Amino acid sequence: MGQLAVKTRFLAVLLLALSCYLTGQESGGPAPAQKPQETSSGTGEKLSLPHQAQDFKFGKIDLEMLKQVDAFDSYMEEKGWVYNDPETNAYLDRLGSSLVPAQTPENVKWRFRATRDLEVNAFALPNGSIYVNSGLLSRMENEAQVVGVLAHEITHVVNRHTYLGYRSSRKKMVAIDIMMAGAKGAGFAGGSAAIVATAMGNMLPLIVISTIYGYSRELEHEADVYAVNALQLRGYDLREFSRGFELLRKGPEVDLSKEPVFWASHPKLADRVQYVAKMATQLQPNATSLRVGEREYREVTQNVIRYNAGLAIMLGRPRTAVAIAEHLIAEEPNNADNLALLGDAYRTLGARTPVPVQEELTDESKNEARKRIRKMTMVEYDKALLGDAHGVERWEANVARSEETYRKALAMDPNNANSHRGLGFLYERKDQRTTAAEEFRKYVELAPGAKDARQIKLHIESLEKAAPAGAPAPEHP
Repeated sequence: MGQLAVKTRFLAVLLLALSCYLTGQESGGPAPAQKPQETSSGTGEKLSLPHQAQDFKFGKIDLEMLKQVDAFDSYMEEKGWVYNDPETNAYLDRLGSSLVPAQTPENVKWRFRATRDLEVNAFALPNGSIYVNSGLLSRMENEAQVVGVLAHEITHVVNRHTYLGYRSSRKKMVAIDIMMAGAKGAGFAGGSAAIVATAMGNMLPLIVISTIYGYSRELEHEADVYAVNALQLRGYDLREFSRGFELLRKGPEVDLSKEPVFWASHPKLADRVQYVAKMATQLQPNATSLRVGEREYREVTQNVIRYNAGLAIMLGRPRTAVAIAEHLIAEEPNNADNLALLGDAYRTLGARTPVPVQEELTDESKNEARKRIRKMTMVEYDKALLGDAHGVERWEANVARSEETYRKALAMDPNNANSHRGLGFLYERKDQRTTAAEEFRKYVELAPGAKDARQIKLHIESLEKAAPAGAPAPEHP
């Protein structure tokens, strides 16, 4: 909720403006429905390379852009944005490689990887690198749904959408004016958001950045049709592709964005749900034994999904963490780490309810939340929520839920270090200093090599010092 969140929100709005201008996202309705190719299902065949991809000729400006895109790939890894879990990325690569055309387009090297990003998004770079955010992986339920996303993104690479858009955008210098206007509007963040945007702009042409946030409706429809064909060839249940869109529409947080900027909301998700469902009915009216891949998907992606819950807590989205932890517990009810994660999520809810209440969804409440977020850090925002009606009552309920969940985890595994850590923070917040120090000491004993062991020791020292009566406990992460 602090400056980092403000920077991210500003950058998203800025890139949306560029996307709308450069790719015409708001112009026209969806393209006319196209009849999918007649194929047999489950044969392992691959779609052929379309003519527009075979006929594409690289020019000087295309090759210049390719160099920048390759450099950005390296930058993603250097900055730690790629989620480097071998099992997860090998799984994505296996799925993606099964969907690409039989002939690899020129200057494309297919790579499929996860990124450390809470937003529900996926995007493709024109060099063949396709990234799926951890936020999207957490929202999906099975392999068939994720395969639909991968096949969709493959289309943007195969059909050279970014190169064609870049050629067109070079003549539209108004993009520079949009960037400058956006930078002037960054005053609320001390100008720092403009620096972030400029840094990305220096690394990639603006048209490439804009494609991360969606193409025109016609191109998105084209990508969906390719995805349907690819899934049909591999024998996947096309109804799951449509259901995947539905899942992307429903999140556990209150959506405070005024404009759609991520994969889940472009171009118009309701329309896409309908026409993909219609294709599924036409192609698989009485199909049986279709592939879904729910069990394998959850097994392979469990680590990245659990990671995403921790990321949600760190970025001030505890409701997302609650939803993920509850899903993990439903699958593995005897896993103490999952219970500890739910305890952390309840603890960081503060004065929020686990699920948004109706009053939060009104325009008036959303506007008030936006005003607070622009002015406050995450800690200040949480304190403000405590002052709202029912704030203290909700906080006390979450504290009780959190303590109960930690105790369940310790009953299951007395040596569960994360539960002791969570209880330490919980009691520290309640100003029960002696009890908090005891829990922190147990954590350090059980996990002496933990990354935050030194920080926790400092907490112990602070708690053991005599403090004036009524002094507030130190803030915790």
